[in-house]
Amino acid sequence: MRRGPVVTKSSPVVVVPSESEKTTAPLAGDTVALSSFDMCMLPFPTRLLIAFDRPIHEPAETIRRALSLALAHYHPVAGRLDGEGGIACTGEGVPFVAALASCALGDAMATLQQMDLTISCPGVFCRDVVDPLLLVQVTEFSCGGYVVGVTWNHILADGAGMGQFLTAVGELARGVSPPSVAPVRRWDEALLRLPASVIAAQRSTAADTSGAPPRRSLARHDIALPPSLIARVKGESGCTAFEAVTAAIWRSRARATMSGGGAAPPRRSPSCATRAKEDVPDLLSRLSGGGGGGGTATTAAAEGRRPEWYSGLVVISWMNLGIDAADFGGGRPSRVMWHEELALFPCCIVCPPCKGEALNVCSLCVKPEHSDAFLGEVTKLSHGDLI
Repeated sequence: MRRGPVVTKSSPVVVVPSESEKTTAPLAGDTVALSSFDMCMLPFPTRLLIAFDRPIHEPAETIRRALSLALAHYHPVAGRLDGEGGIACTGEGVPFVAALASCALGDAMATLQQMDLTISCPGVFCRDVVDPLLLVQVTEFSCGGYVVGVTWNHILADGAGMGQFLTAVGELARGVSPPSVAPVRRWDEALLRLPASVIAAQRSTAADTSGAPPRRSLARHDIALPPSLIARVKGESGCTAFEAVTAAIWRSRARATMSGGGAAPPRRSPSCATRAKEDVPDLLSRLSGGGGGGGTATTAAAEGRRPEWYSGLVVISWMNLGIDAADFGGGRPSRVMWHEELALFPCCIVCPPCKGEALNVCSLCVKPEHSDAFLGEVTKLSHGDLI
């Protein structure tokens, strides 16, 4: 039996904020308050792979040093949740692992999601106040290419925030100091405050009986949608590229799950994602206490019921968040990938195309028994089957 690539990891080290980097960032002892929108979220880890096919000198050590410098500007990243609605800037640091892979990056590109390229979060769901908020692994391949694996607590930052942080690490690795974009610290008055009842309802709906978000095992796929398919859907419906991707994935998933034995049909099966956008104003109205109909998940939360988790689909775009702007000295990445094994709900992440014209979608959106049918439907679309 042929073995897959082997990843050999060093022992973890803890990277703390550099004392030599001059910065006006909060120091140890400060606390950054979470917004009410953050409070709606149960802490959970998000994992990301950024692949670079151009070698740099000692990638693990270069990125480790730059990470230390960046933490001096982004001190909350080295902190911990305080358990009271804030992030304490404790300076405890970020676990970091250097690793070596037994193959060339190009040979492993199709199987990166199956490789051990990130550090597992020490807490079950990153909810403990002692858990790090960020973990980083740099894996060097035999060709000199490397992959930066990032695991972070979504309470710390969304995709755009993490993209900004990684861009800063890249700038510092290239000798640019201070980073071109300074982190924003205080946002308390800049956002609408959600009512406490809405926060409680959202958290209770997302959590299971133990208070943790239920994470389910779904089939993992890395899908490349050809530009011809996206152009065809856009031409037929006048939608955006993101809506075209959503329509293609939704249509493929709906057909696959409805063809499976005993599968419940999805709540909505639009020919294009445009119809789904019509629900957004109503959902926001319900979240802020206004009226309006619809909003199935919100209604279920308000009534203390849990919506059927497999009947919906969440599609998120990482295309314009700056994650693909990270440059540690050899240029921008060749691939950006979502790297989860479990999901809170059926989900797809539209990743930056980086090198190549296809739109890449990393998905955890179907049960294993629907996997073959789902991939078959995607293949039909890619070869010209109409939506």
